[in-house]
Amino acid sequence: MNVIRNIKIKRMIKGVLSFSLLKIRLYRFFFLLVVNKYFSPEKLLKYYDRICQSTTFDQFFNLVSKIYNRYPNDLVIAEKMVGLMRVENRNEEALNLAKTLCLRRKTEIGNTLMADYESNVSGPRLGPLVQISGYFYSGSGAVLDYLKGFEGSLKWAPGGEVRIVKFPGGLAEIHEKLTKNKSLTDEEIIDFYLHITGCFYVKTKGNEYNKYAKVNKDSKKVLSSSKAVTYVYELLSLWESIYGFSKKTVQREEEFLSIVKNGLERSFNSIMFFNKSKLLLVDQMVTAWRLPAAVLLPPCKFIVVHRDPRDQYIDANSAMGVPGRPRWTAEEFIELYRKRRRLVDDWIPRLKEISQHSFLQISFEDFVLNNKAVSRKINHFLEIDGMRFSDANTKFDPTKSRVNVEKYKKYLKKENQMLFEESLPDFCFHENAN
Repeated sequence: MNVIRNIKIKRMIKGVLSFSLLKIRLYRFFFLLVVNKYFSPEKLLKYYDRICQSTTFDQFFNLVSKIYNRYPNDLVIAEKMVGLMRVENRNEEALNLAKTLCLRRKTEIGNTLMADYESNVSGPRLGPLVQISGYFYSGSGAVLDYLKGFEGSLKWAPGGEVRIVKFPGGLAEIHEKLTKNKSLTDEEIIDFYLHITGCFYVKTKGNEYNKYAKVNKDSKKVLSSSKAVTYVYELLSLWESIYGFSKKTVQREEEFLSIVKNGLERSFNSIMFFNKSKLLLVDQMVTAWRLPAAVLLPPCKFIVVHRDPRDQYIDANSAMGVPGRPRWTAEEFIELYRKRRRLVDDWIPRLKEISQHSFLQISFEDFVLNNKAVSRKINHFLEIDGMRFSDANTKFDPTKSRVNVEKYKKYLKKENQMLFEESLPDFCFHENAN
């Protein structure tokens, strides 16, 4: 009897599940039917990520295509189509559409530019610029917060770090492809446009970490920011220049670097000119462990902030652990820390020579515990001693940040404390020794 009852229960469950799946399929069918027929571009964009996650690529491509065909002049929907065409390797079609859309965006912005825009942007740098580089929870944000206290300072980029160099579709990836393959393809050019416009096709849930999704999110913030109008204009101009370079029979790395440096220099000046900024704070455009990518930048002043590996391990690991970002063991982090610090030490002399960058390395602990002395050192390095500083505007309070020094004593197991001290003795901070 028990066997018969179990069979009946299994059949009932199977029937219920089949009915539920049928309802889901029917709901999806009618939903897509409605979307295909009635959705406006605005409505599609509002539910874009949600629909993307709940449909197959073919269904989604068909849906966006139909709305694009109904509204061919909608700029954002058209850029979404570039991303979808890229997935299907319809690269020639995608690139031609990107060229048209780039011209449209540039024309719209160009019509709003002031008469003296070009003379200012193409001239000498309009003010001090600092590249702030950290090692991921190494405390570079504290220096950024301090520098916000200077009158006329502007933190860049809107809504997040600057990813145009370091993330997928960015300049570092293009440079890597060029040095490896000796030429660029349409794929790199399309991806750069998708990076600028935030239109990569990404089927990732909201709680999962995905670099392409991060690019999409941050690029949308930049595009919608009133402060970034001319910055976007200059990135699009740089895109056109790199596209033209990619069509040359002989593609020399030196010429590529010259194009990129000039484009980024113009972008820096455009930000300062448009926003009337006196001090530009560029946040993590090139992180410390990606320092070789600084060859892409015009001469800059870098502040590189390092931290006691024990404290950094605690805070960095707490930020990991979400889907797509696995945590490190203590042994893994020690090896990673050592590798990154050595890379920076190796590359700073080379970058000083080949790119004319200048560097100031400071420790988070020194900045917190000896703030006045280290702040004077920063000001002198940036040549901003004469700029007006306001305690009301700065976001950094060394007395509050004191809790982030030697926090490993509370949160790190004794055996791991010993492992760090034995493995990285030169990098572990000891307050009494200072």
